[in-house]
Amino acid sequence: MIALDSRQVKAEIEVTWDTVNYSATPRTYAPALYFHKCENPEITEISCETTDAKAAFALSGEALRRRVQDAEDSITAKGKEISILPRSLGINYRIRLRYSVTPDVPLYITVMAMPTIDLLVRVEAPEGLKPRVVSMAKETFHQGNTWEWRQLFMPGEHFALKWELLPVAP
Repeated sequence: MIALDSRQVKAEIEVTWDTVNYSATPRTYAPALYFHKCENPEITEISCETTDAKAAFALSGEALRRRVQDAEDSITAKGKEISILPRSLGINYRIRLRYSVTPDVPLYITVMAMPTIDLLVRVEAPEGLKPRVVSMAKETFHQGNTWEWRQLFMPGEHFALKWELLPVAP
């Protein structure tokens, strides 16, 4: 997190997860990000790291900007649609998203779009910025600016990152 002024913070976020196909046949999948315009997002990467050459991709720069859709009150960015092979074949598909948000208010909420196992939130905050993370579930571990949940989150469950800009002594 970067304190921009007395009211705004820029949160730089990296999210990774493994996508697993438990069925016996290939399934199509396209990683995506969805934002409200008031989050003021900057999307820098959507990628899939895998040994499956047909599914591996990395989008950034102009290639990624062409996949961003700007609607009246929302912004969507979609990665390449790929075929996820059955888990029984032993191929891993690691999805990586990098983006930043500069919300109009001191609150950023992430809603799980799919079942999610385990969550780690680590905040690197400058002096004078007091972050807090809250969730419907009690964290498994919390120390300083690190929160961890070792559990299943279902679609629609969320966590919120809140912050307070404290006065810094001269």
